[in-house]
Amino acid sequence: MISMDVWTTIKVLYNRGVSIRQIAKQLKISRNTVRKYLNKEGPPRYKKSARYGSKSKWEGWKKEIIEMYYNKKFVGSRIFEELKKRGAEGSRTGLYTYLKRIKQEDISGRIRERYETGPGDQAQFDWSPYTVRIGSEYRKIYVFCIILSFSRFKYYVASFDKTQQSVFLAIERAFRYFGGVPRRLLMDNAKQMVEEPNPRIFRWNRKFLEFLGYYGVEPNVHGIRRPFTKGKVEEPFSYLENHFIKGGEFKDFDDLLGKLQEFTDNYNRRHNLGINTTPAARFEEEKKHLGVLPRSYFVSMKEEWRKVNYDCLLSYGGNKYSVPFGYASKHVWVRSYLGYKVQIFSQSGKIIAEHLIPRIKGQVIIKDEHYRGLRRYNPTSIPRLRSRFLELFPGYEEFLEKLAVQKKASFRHHLGRIIALTEIYKREDVARALDSALEYNVFNHDYVFAYLTSNCDIEYRPFEQGSLFKDWDEGTIKSLNKDVRRDLGVYESVGG
Repeated sequence: MISMDVWTTIKVLYNRGVSIRQIAKQLKISRNTVRKYLNKEGPPRYKKSARYGSKSKWEGWKKEIIEMYYNKKFVGSRIFEELKKRGAEGSRTGLYTYLKRIKQEDISGRIRERYETGPGDQAQFDWSPYTVRIGSEYRKIYVFCIILSFSRFKYYVASFDKTQQSVFLAIERAFRYFGGVPRRLLMDNAKQMVEEPNPRIFRWNRKFLEFLGYYGVEPNVHGIRRPFTKGKVEEPFSYLENHFIKGGEFKDFDDLLGKLQEFTDNYNRRHNLGINTTPAARFEEEKKHLGVLPRSYFVSMKEEWRKVNYDCLLSYGGNKYSVPFGYASKHVWVRSYLGYKVQIFSQSGKIIAEHLIPRIKGQVIIKDEHYRGLRRYNPTSIPRLRSRFLELFPGYEEFLEKLAVQKKASFRHHLGRIIALTEIYKREDVARALDSALEYNVFNHDYVFAYLTSNCDIEYRPFEQGSLFKDWDEGTIKSLNKDVRRDLGVYESVGG
């Protein structure tokens, strides 16, 4: 190939009328060369020969190279080492050149049109593992992220695990944070959501469909080796890692969640180049198009249905956890909350206990407050118990007298235990139990307690010694404790 200077000279001489023979003689090139470049429209250009085409020694390893580079994310040097172990004969430079050619061929397949969704139409969901310092140790966590595709408004939440329960909880918390639900949710084909990822026999996880059906959201999965279809949720993880995870230290998991929420709020107020505004500002337009949230959270935890033992303990996840004594021998719901604590619910869905999950299994975790209502109170005089009962339940003199008739020998015991129930149940609930006792003419502590455990939820308040009379003023208590003479009829009426 001739140089640019020679080509220019050929053009200039020929335009001046110099013959091809004379041009070739002056420039010391052949006449055919002169004719070749006079017939070409443009200047001479260097064209590299296809030295590494089908003749490359790496051509026979193309499938393995693509698998290692795209799926296993190996760099060129690692691919070279792995293939050498398998008997490949090519050079390192030859592999790099061949890999470059593969990547150039792949560019055409990656060129695509930018895709945008309408407001409220789609959200994208994904998670990523990280190792962070929590307290005095390093722990592995998973950060879930849901981003609304239109506004780029996002929500992060962390968990110690990535179980299906934690996935459901992360999505639910995001929906509550948004104040509504999108029409579609785009995600990977992870086992928590997909039972069979093969496109020919693709099948969603039944419970996951039930979960999204509860919220009225259509599930979508992106294509294999097409991560750009959910690229909006990929970029926030890079920002999270560089601006929150790296160098972050947290006192405990609650501190991590709190700081992550603060980071999320600030990130949503940061200008986004893709939409040329802040996600928070654009979310104001999108939230009007979100679907309505159900009143309650999704509950489908048949595998987490547990019976409480008579020692007020239940087994879950290899450990035993205490619950308030009122739920002994009852069935309750149990779930793991983001992998770091256990939440226990009554049959009506009210939370009755929470425990941190220990790192070592086989532990028994007990809260003393769950047993305090079982303590036997110091004996006190019958007049004091009568006065306290009528103060708590004015107008229930009939119940008091019939209890005294039916339980002559143990009147004081039953009355004291009924009064003690007000420490863990609402006063109006205990009153309803007394009404039921009057209706069925049954007067004892056991019936009142059974009615409450079957129909009411515990409202625990820490018990303090002497709290049965904590509302009485000091003068009243002194007057009751002083030496007094009573008619023996008081005791005869109760069999005491």
